[in-house]
Amino acid sequence: AVADFSAEDHAMALRWAAGKCAVVTTARTVFEGK
Repeated sequence: AVADFSAEDHAMALRWAAGKCAVVTTARTVFEGK
């Protein structure tokens, strides 16, 4: 994957998504099934 956004841009997108309908999690949590 290529990241063409700053860390601040990514954090803002996660905050926005979490505030709407998404769940912010880690890949480890997803793959461990927790």
